[in-house]
Amino acid sequence: MNGKGETKHSEFEGCELSEALKAMNITVSGGETLSVSSEDNYTAELSGAEVLEPGKVYIALKKDGKMAESIEGGQGAQLVVFGDQNSKRAVKHLKRIEIN
Repeated sequence: MNGKGETKHSEFEGCELSEALKAMNITVSGGETLSVSSEDNYTAELSGAEVLEPGKVYIALKKDGKMAESIEGGQGAQLVVFGDQNSKRAVKHLKRIEIN
């Protein structure tokens, strides 16, 4: 749901952020904060607890069957937080994830 109360259904393909981090041997604890940045320097924050919650936080490489593109073209990614009322945390053009 967006700020206007409108609901849109989309289908995403990707993986859970926790699994992507695990594959890179990066450990996240529930007490940490993750800062997610886009190519245009938009930033959103997540708690480690959210990232560790199964089925909650994903990195999507496709949306509605189409490749997520970077700002300059080519493969991009988008952060998706399921069940989140704050649509501002759906970071498009994902560039960096910092763990604090």
